[in-house]
Amino acid sequence: MFNENPPDDLISILQQHDELDKSNEETHNPFSYDWEKEYFQKFEWLKEEPMPPPNQPNEIALRNLFLPFMQSTMGVQMRKEPMPGLNLAENTLYMYFISLEQDKMFLHTDFKEEGHEKIMQKVQEKYEYVSLYKPKKIVFTMKINDLYDIDKNVKLFMHMFGINNTRGGSYTSIFLEEDQIKYIEKEKEITNIEYFQD
Repeated sequence: MFNENPPDDLISILQQHDELDKSNEETHNPFSYDWEKEYFQKFEWLKEEPMPPPNQPNEIALRNLFLPFMQSTMGVQMRKEPMPGLNLAENTLYMYFISLEQDKMFLHTDFKEEGHEKIMQKVQEKYEYVSLYKPKKIVFTMKINDLYDIDKNVKLFMHMFGINNTRGGSYTSIFLEEDQIKYIEKEKEITNIEYFQD
């Protein structure tokens, strides 16, 4: 005959089982996803150092804010990178972010060279802008995976630090043409989220 009143220890076992089911549902529910936590973890690097004031030199602003982010996501340790071979198509291009005097930047794209001094000397001999504002050091190096990224990165730095303070890619002259400046400024408009609001 079936007992309608189960013993107390069976009731406690059933209660524990229900609690386990509830906790498992919360942790293993495929529809339960804490997207905010994962999303904001991407910006943890911002907490490491405060944003530099606007009057700080570009090199300091780059080092304190933007450089740690780039280094963690795109940086290359050049000593570990292979030297170029005879087949150009198999070689890797790199972008060298060169800090210049008077708070200027030059973004130079080239194959790997032994030693930063060779790169800086080569760039100074090749470009009037770098000859005018002498190179100080290479502050960052990244791989170029897409040739369209060359001008994209140059314009990104122009937007951040000023058109007259940055050169590289297609923009290497000391003085850019008026049409080039208008085009760069026009492109900057879509980098503001307010551009997409009605």
